[in-house]
Amino acid sequence: MRLTHNGHTYTTSEPCCGGPATGTDHAPDCRAMLDLERQAEAGADPEAAPVATARPKRLRNGRWGVQVASDTVRSGDRVAVQARNGKSWEAVISRVYWSGNGQSIASTRRAA
Repeated sequence: MRLTHNGHTYTTSEPCCGGPATGTDHAPDCRAMLDLERQAEAGADPEAAPVATARPKRLRNGRWGVQVASDTVRSGDRVAVQARNGKSWEAVISRVYWSGNGQSIASTRRAA
């Protein structure tokens, strides 16, 4: 089963199991896809939840960015930023400068 929303394609490992459109008798992957479809129809962004955790990092250009605990983040992804002082907030990745070894360094902008 495949759903495209905001330029991103979401797929499940198996096609829809054919369960009722409003029931819960679907396979787990199929239920997740149906939830994404319902969110898309309602105008919600299925990527609204943060995809990774991050900590603030001073970038080489002198501005603040984040070091993300994932090497698969891309521009537009949301991250949950946690500072050492306990303060936390959500941010959106603007540009990924480096990725590797399970980490990424990126610039961010405020989450809407």
